[in-house]
Amino acid sequence: MLLSMYQDILDEYGNNDQITIYGLELRFTDNEKYSNYILIDHHNEYNTKPSTLLQVAEILDQPLNRYQQLVVANDSNYIPGMEQLGATRAEINDIRFQDRQAQGVTIEDERLAEYAIQNNMDKYGDLTVVKSDTPRFSTITDRLYPYNSLLIYNEYELMFYGKGVPQVIHLFTKELTRENFFYGGGENGFAGIVANAYNYEDLQHIKVQIIN
Repeated sequence: MLLSMYQDILDEYGNNDQITIYGLELRFTDNEKYSNYILIDHHNEYNTKPSTLLQVAEILDQPLNRYQQLVVANDSNYIPGMEQLGATRAEINDIRFQDRQAQGVTIEDERLAEYAIQNNMDKYGDLTVVKSDTPRFSTITDRLYPYNSLLIYNEYELMFYGKGVPQVIHLFTKELTRENFFYGGGENGFAGIVANAYNYEDLQHIKVQIIN
């Protein structure tokens, strides 16, 4: 989402030293600078910061219970983050299911994920590549975890997960300046192309570069 979507709030409260404006994972441009605006994020150049959820909890001085701690771990470091906190398989499955539900995943998305894994999956050494018919890639990552390296794509977007993320980030560093590329979750997290940023032919070229 864009900071400019809240222009009415910025016009009214921007640069007011008596008020602090917090933006949660809102993209902005260089000309959108306000002395009282603080961006809360944990992606791209903010990748070393804690989960956005945890940052908000700390600002509100709100302690987290066991379930909330696992949700934060899932947000910042996916299943490995929850495993580091000693999450049970039942806890992981529950939080991942609720995560997919929050994304708007449908029964049809789940079915398409199973179909893609059975019919549109290839292996290139440690890299697994899946062509998906659903834009809800979490339905595939959750089913294939644990994986070494995973590349999922469709006609509109592409995502890379697991071992090798730093190399993929380095490969597409130029894309970061055009806001067509994003990453997070640490060195074994994820890196992806923003949906509809490239046509299918360009995505295929990017896919081949990653495979090679």
